[in-house]
Amino acid sequence: MAQWHYYDENGEKIGPIRGRDLKQLVQQGTVTPKTLVEDENGYTAPAKNVRGLTFPETAQPTEPNIFAAAPSAAANPFTALPTDPNPFTAPMPEMGNPFTAPMPGENR
Repeated sequence: MAQWHYYDENGEKIGPIRGRDLKQLVQQGTVTPKTLVEDENGYTAPAKNVRGLTFPETAQPTEPNIFAAAPSAAANPFTALPTDPNPFTAPMPEMGNPFTAPMPGENR
């Protein structure tokens, strides 16, 4: 069972606690995204960087989705890519067979 510690606003190390208890402290607001958290190996990082911890204020983004699809091509500020021929179906250029050409200095 992993043992965690967290640092309060005074910089005091609190713990050890279990991971699920740490999640409960996040839900209660005791541990914020900026709270320093230490894992069982002694690594310290802000709680926002700890995998598995979700914070109530970041769970529901307040900003609108800026990557939403445009309703029409006219409303899209980006221009469509030009329709060049497919390079995989284009005919091969005529270069000749290098194995049938005479070697330099050879007369055929």
